[in-house]
Amino acid sequence: MWSVLSGDYAAHGSSGAAKVLQRLKRHTRPGSIVVFHDSAKCAEALRMVLPGYLTWLKEAGWPSTRLEGHVHAEN
Repeated sequence: MWSVLSGDYAAHGSSGAAKVLQRLKRHTRPGSIVVFHDSAKCAEALRMVLPGYLTWLKEAGWPSTRLEGHVHAEN
C-alpha cells in the first residue's frame, strides 16, 4: 500500500507543481511508497515535479526505485 499520495492529479501549471513538490518533501520519509499517476491528466505535473523530487531524494541520501508490475483492483 502507498504511504504518500503525490497529488499530481490536482496540480495545474507550475504553481500546482510547486505545491505537489512541497507536499512530497513534507510527507516523504525513508521507506515511503509514493504514488504518481501515469495518466494524460497528470503528465504535465509529473514532468515538472519528478526531476526535482528525485534530486531532493538523492541529496537527502535516500535511494529511490519504481515498483514493478501493475495492481488491478477487483470491483
